[in-house]
Amino acid sequence: MLTKLVRSTVFIFLCTTLTSCSLQPVLINKIYDGDTFSTSTGQIIRLIQIDTPELSSSECYSEEAKKDLTEIVEMYMSKSAVKVLSPKTLVKTLQINLEYDSTLDSKDEYGRHLSYLLLGDQNVNLEMVKRGSAVPYFYRGTKGKYAAELEDAAEFARENRLGIWGKCPGFIYNPTQAANTGSSSGLSQVVQNDLDGQIVVNGNANCSPHYRECVPQFPPDYDCGDLKSLGLIHVLNSDPHRLDRDGDGLACESNAR
Repeated sequence: MLTKLVRSTVFIFLCTTLTSCSLQPVLINKIYDGDTFSTSTGQIIRLIQIDTPELSSSECYSEEAKKDLTEIVEMYMSKSAVKVLSPKTLVKTLQINLEYDSTLDSKDEYGRHLSYLLLGDQNVNLEMVKRGSAVPYFYRGTKGKYAAELEDAAEFARENRLGIWGKCPGFIYNPTQAANTGSSSGLSQVVQNDLDGQIVVNGNANCSPHYRECVPQFPPDYDCGDLKSLGLIHVLNSDPHRLDRDGDGLACESNAR
């Protein structure tokens, strides 16, 4: 929920690319999590082509993602122009756009409106990914108009270990699936098996300190085929399993495709 002060004094003028852009005063009524909010007209807006950790499952970085979206909105509100309605009344006015993507669905199976949120010249969907608060999510593999920019933003966050990338050791990135960041404690319950049976539970002593993900201790030796469920593997220092063939710090890239 936005602060009481913000909700009572800020009108948001909402227009979409699917309708004529008639300015209509609309309040952002509630922010549910890092990618979903409602307006005072009863619309539920789901930020398209991105995903944030689930609050209901207490996933790693879910609370922070909600706070980041709220911060972005409130920061824009604080910079907005002030309109004098009467000698005793000041109302901050905001120009926001909900931009639908003609190549993608306009609503999801729950009836939520799917769109990009634009605050002035800022694309909030991109900003959330750049902060590491969200990751690209190309539902059914379909990429929209900002897909390339979203992938670049994710690469920036990954390289700088921002948000999810630095705080969630159990995070498995797959842009065609919803974000999976593991539990809020930062430990993922990923179980890996080999020919001898169960070998890895993330967070226990079997995990090698040389990788961000829970790669088994060396020896014995494992290759990327043995570690498919871990997805992309980040090498932290040495690489005893020799998984990072090109030495760029990223191993088993094929597992994340």
